[in-house]
Amino acid sequence: MPYYSEFEKKPVSQLPDGLGIFVTNLYGRDQQSLVQFLPTLRSDSLHHNIVRFKETKIDVKIPKLKKKVSLRIPASRWKKLVKDKTLSKQQTQKLKRLYKEYRNVGAAKRQCWSAPVESKKVSSFASPRTLPNGHSYFHTGVDLRARTGRPIYSPSDGEVIFAEELVVPGKTVVINHGSGILSRYLHLSEFRVAVGDKIQKSEIIGLAGATGRVEAAHLHWEVIWKSTKTNPFLFLKKWNAHCNQNLAYGL
Repeated sequence: MPYYSEFEKKPVSQLPDGLGIFVTNLYGRDQQSLVQFLPTLRSDSLHHNIVRFKETKIDVKIPKLKKKVSLRIPASRWKKLVKDKTLSKQQTQKLKRLYKEYRNVGAAKRQCWSAPVESKKVSSFASPRTLPNGHSYFHTGVDLRARTGRPIYSPSDGEVIFAEELVVPGKTVVINHGSGILSRYLHLSEFRVAVGDKIQKSEIIGLAGATGRVEAAHLHWEVIWKSTKTNPFLFLKKWNAHCNQNLAYGL
């Protein structure tokens, strides 16, 4: 029986060579723990099954959520968003169920990742956002400058598990890369893939656009581990420090 590691009550993704993957939650606790359960042992005297475990505390810095200048969303578009609020909530729940379904589907390749578009970052991960109605939240991805029609590429091999137009995210693609790792692309103007497509790194998945709740055309990019959003560029930095260069281009 192999040891079992968990973080935030989720099993840590274990790759074949022992690398472990886990992501902290923006809205989580200030201190969280990583628990390792070792193999079940048998006592020599009473024959009771026992489990040894060790726990490591991990300090997690939670940024403070402060109100910022409201997003400049056109009045006509904001009016439609308010009208479609119920539908938007239903779509959000649908995506949450999808993320949960793919927490343990497939194994990630040790392939090096790249950004879906080489462009300037115009909005950072976890930056505070405030909507016209006063609601504030943390930005769950990064925004990259991209004019309408600019090609968006898959950062790694994977399978398309979602490709639909939604109220807030607009035209959206979600890719499963295995080991609980998903990537998501918002506000596209066109799809170039469909659900079920097996895609390779650097394959075009869609074209950038301004669909959904946006101020202007750009790409919103997310990396998700077992339903938890993470900083895409920090993920690239950490992942590529351990990736297999021979798999860089699917070789």
